[in-house]
Amino acid sequence: MSVSEKQLLRNHVRKLQSEAVAVEILEGSVAIRSHLEQFSAFQAASVVYGFAPLPGEPDWILDALPPDKVYAFPRVTGRHVDFFVAESLTELVPGAYGVREPLTGSPAPPPGLILVPGMAFDGQGHRLGRGRGFYDHILKTFPGYRLGVAFAKQLFLSVPFEPHDEPVHAILTECGVQLSGGGTAHHSHEARSEGFHRPGRAS
Repeated sequence: MSVSEKQLLRNHVRKLQSEAVAVEILEGSVAIRSHLEQFSAFQAASVVYGFAPLPGEPDWILDALPPDKVYAFPRVTGRHVDFFVAESLTELVPGAYGVREPLTGSPAPPPGLILVPGMAFDGQGHRLGRGRGFYDHILKTFPGYRLGVAFAKQLFLSVPFEPHDEPVHAILTECGVQLSGGGTAHHSHEARSEGFHRPGRAS
């Protein structure tokens, strides 16, 4: 797939995000948080690698992190990414590319689950990021469960991908957990292909 195909889809999703109203984002985020807390891979994980959402992205954190787990967030230094423990939102400050990240904190222990942001996902778990490759590098050696997080309008039947692009096991949206092609069932609300849009809608 060409770089231009990826950029066209990024532009399309950015337009969708710009058109979203605050109440739509909030209601979708509340539903995502609810589905996350019911997801057994999340329930089983004692350590979760998360992300601080950018404007227009699903806010799985809302007012506070879900209880009874250790959470870690990425800190970018140049081209290198490390995860550090954060116990509250006050520990996250704007860092690289405007993304909130831990200013201090101890290095993260091994995780059982990583929440992966993305601009678009498809039914095989392929992910379109913002083009910097940070999460592809992280996921290349990640040993735990990979859960993409997005709104349902960011799901497509096909997403352009290259050999170095790393897929996720499932995608969490306000509609529930959608399994990728090679996913394993973990949630009663999972659906394998429902809700995915045709690629033509991204043109």
